[in-house]
Amino acid sequence: GGKLSYHDLPNGLLPAGQSAEVEVIFAVNTDGRVSQCRPEHSSGYPALDNLACRLIEQRFRFKPAKDEDGRPVRSWVEESHTWTAREN
Repeated sequence: GGKLSYHDLPNGLLPAGQSAEVEVIFAVNTDGRVSQCRPEHSSGYPALDNLACRLIEQRFRFKPAKDEDGRPVRSWVEESHTWTAREN
């Protein structure tokens, strides 16, 4: 798990009340850490897409997938994140 929050959104990047959604794909390694995050479908704001991936790689941790013998294996996750700028 891990999370992104309103406090991560740089001020002024999105107009107040506006939202931008990015779909990302990333690897979950055998130790549960995330790597190779990249936007699959951009939010239209490259700075937000890059920020989402950077924070996901820094903060998110998972229980790794396991093979049929119960050994951890690398897997891929695809998910969407929506950034919403708060109204002032």
